[in-house]
Formats: sequence, structure tokens, C-alpha cells
Amino acid sequence: MIGNYKNGKTLFVIGVTLVIISVVVFIGAYLLINNKDNQKQNETKENVETNDGALSNYTIKYNGFSFEIPTELVATTVDNTLVLEDNVNMWNSSIEVIEGQYNKLLKNKNELQGIYEKDGYETSKTSNKILGKTSFVTLEVSKDGENILLAIANANNTNMFGVIITNEDNEYAYEALNIVGGIISKTKYLGESVSITLGNRLDLSGISDISK
Repeated sequence: MIGNYKNGKTLFVIGVTLVIISVVVFIGAYLLINNKDNQKQNETKENVETNDGALSNYTIKYNGFSFEIPTELVATTVDNTLVLEDNVNMWNSSIEVIEGQYNKLLKNKNELQGIYEKDGYETSKTSNKILGKTSFVTLEVSKDGENILLAIANANNTNMFGVIITNEDNEYAYEALNIVGGIISKTKYLGESVSITLGNRLDLSGISDISK
């Protein structure tokens, strides 16, 4: 009887021990999984807060400036021009650094039309627009059936950004300019820049003449 009692007691202790071990393992696994989920949520939150809703996770330096480029865009430098394209090839933009002062350009903006009309382009009236938190002087130009959006923004005290945009639908791509404006608004000046005179599709050298 005593032997049976001891055996039963031993089995009971073993059973209780196994139950305790199982509970501990289950709790440990739950806490580990929950901790990983929280880490993922925090990482996602940090990405959103850090990038203000944009996935700007790579930097490109061009002509004395640092540009934060969203991952959904492709950025290259071609012939001293920063070229931006969306990853489905719906629009294309080039950015150049132009010597001149933006506040003086604002006073003489109506002269932009004459610069391109003498080269055979049809032009609209110049406009002032704020897109992507950046102020632009914009001009719609067309030639041989191709529509091109020209936009000029302030870069620093002695330089401006000249932006040229075309898209697959041959429309004036203000939505794309809004994206480019967001990039320009976060651009950092690194040092003395070099003036660029020739554009991707339009010659921007005349803009300097009316903004000095």
C-alpha cells in the first residue's frame, strides 16, 4: 500500500511539473511573439514619422545640393542634370541649377514667354503656384505636339532650380510637379554650386538673364 502511495505521489508530482513546464513554455512563446509584433509596429511607425508619409530613404548629391529621393522614384544624373522618373515610366523630370535670384525672377516672370516664343514654342501665361510646399513660377510650353511643363523654384540666395516635366499622356504634369516640389522643399545646400546652362529639353540659360 505504501509503495502504491509513493508511486501515485511521484506520478502526481511529475504530472504537475509537466503542466507547469508547459504553461511556462506557452507564456514564453506568447511573450516572444507579442514582442516581435510590437517591434514591427514600432519600426513601421518610425518609418512613417521619420519620412512624413514618404519613403525617402536614399540621398543623391547633385551640383552642391543634397536631395532626398522617395524609393518609388529613380534618380540619375545625366549631362549635369538630375533626372527623376517614376518606376512605371509615366513621367520624367529634369532638375537643373540656374544662376540667378528667385525674387528678381518674380518681378520679370512675364519675360519668360518671350524667351521660348522666339525659339518657336507656344507658351501660356506664367503662373505662381505652391506645390509640394515649394513656390514655383510655372510656364506651359509646347512644340511639334509635345507639351512641356517648366517650373522654377528658389534654391538659395544666388541660384534657382529649373524643373522640366513631361509625361506619358502628353499633359502638363502638375501632379508630378507636386512630387518634385516635395523633394525640393527638403533639399539641403552643401556648398558652392556650378551654374548649368543646357537643359534636358529646354535651354534654361535665358532665365538667368532676367533674374540677375
